[in-house]
Amino acid sequence: MMKGKSIIEVLLVFILSYLFGWLFLTDMVRSEIEVLGWSYISDILLILIPVIILLLTKRNFEHYGFTLKRWKHNLSVGLTCYLIRLIPFSFLFASVQFSHKLYRNNWWAGFSRWRNSCYFSDPSYAS
Repeated sequence: MMKGKSIIEVLLVFILSYLFGWLFLTDMVRSEIEVLGWSYISDILLILIPVIILLLTKRNFEHYGFTLKRWKHNLSVGLTCYLIRLIPFSFLFASVQFSHKLYRNNWWAGFSRWRNSCYFSDPSYAS
């Protein structure tokens, strides 16, 4: 029964945040996206609604992972995982920069000229 109750709570949070954002924040979110390129209000809603639910039901925040115990260790683990997360993005960034440099130097045009000069692209060999 506890698993079902937890799933209902999670669904309630997402439904409330969606409805609240849809009903009240559409123009504000639209202008925020135009100015900033991203909506921070919708992310704040996903944090505030569970906190408000926990406050209204007077539940223990530690059971849901909101605690300041061992905060130095948790911060260290979080920053280490974030640095490990940056490794694939740095390779992606380097590959995009390298391919952009090749494209800007017209390397692809040289490659297509070489490909067209090969005997496979000559129509006389097709017969």
